[in-house]
Amino acid sequence: EYASTVQFLASVEWGEGRRAEAEKLAREALAVFRRVPGDPRLCHALTFLAGCSLAMKKPDDARRFADESIALARRRLDLAATVQAEQQQL
Repeated sequence: EYASTVQFLASVEWGEGRRAEAEKLAREALAVFRRVPGDPRLCHALTFLAGCSLAMKKPDDARRFADESIALARRRLDLAATVQAEQQQL
């Protein structure tokens, strides 16, 4: 999985203090995850970028990524609740 590997490398770069490279890799992984409808790793990639952005003093980017991640997580929870309710009716 290319995007997962790139996301992992972004985490490693971040841990090593290479923030600009980490952000670049994280954005690359995010772009790939966006191309796969329903990929649950998209939420993680958005959250990682929100944290990176906040630490790099980019509050507008941090807010945008965090808001998107929260909205995506809520949609997934709503879908899961709907599926569960339908299964209970069977």
